Order: sequence, then C-alpha cells, then structure tokens
Amino acid sequence: MDAVGVTLRNIDDTTFASREFFLPGFKEVTDCLRSNTHAPIIVGGSGFSIMPEDVLAFCDLNLGIVGDGEKSLPLLVRRLAADEDIRSVPGLVYRDGAEFRPQPSRLERSGRR
Repeated sequence: MDAVGVTLRNIDDTTFASREFFLPGFKEVTDCLRSNTHAPIIVGGSGFSIMPEDVLAFCDLNLGIVGDGEKSLPLLVRRLAADEDIRSVPGLVYRDGAEFRPQPSRLERSGRR
C-alpha cells in the first residue's frame, strides 16, 4: 500500500516584521499531492503538532501524527494496508465525520513527559 507523508516544520516565519504564514503554501502542496495520488496523505512535524486539527481542517486532510512518528507512522501505514482499525495508533489525529479525534501519544498514556 502507498501512503504519502508530509512534514510541516513551521506554521509561520516567527518574524514580527514579515508575518509570513506558511499554511497557504503548504495547502498548495497537499492539494497537488491529492490531485496526483489516491494514497492517504499523512501530515506530521513540529508545526503540525502545535495545532493539528487546525492544519488538517485548513488543508482538508484526514490523517496526521502528533509528536514523534518513528513508530506511529509505520504502524498507521500497516493498519491502513490491512484495512484494520487505526483509532488506537499513538499520536494519531484523524477525521471522524466533521470532527477530529486525537489519540494520546505513548508518553502521555504512561504519565511521563
């Protein structure tokens, strides 16, 4: 099964003088991806993790991983390929109808930070 992973490192340039907002350009990239593949598009990265539901809504996407994705991303792709339930993937944020459902990461579940 194919999947496309896209990282969003920053939401903006953090410069008061320019105030450049990166999400419109990021949406152009994800729109282009969506128009060229039927594979699921999975977003991650530090910028995404700051405001995951807002990024998914702005870009009209369905899946993302908050925090470290080294274990969660392969697990998510395996479950998608096997048509298994993805809802328990640690750090996953997924669209459920008109709402987004975030799953805690493993670290949050164990009480460690």
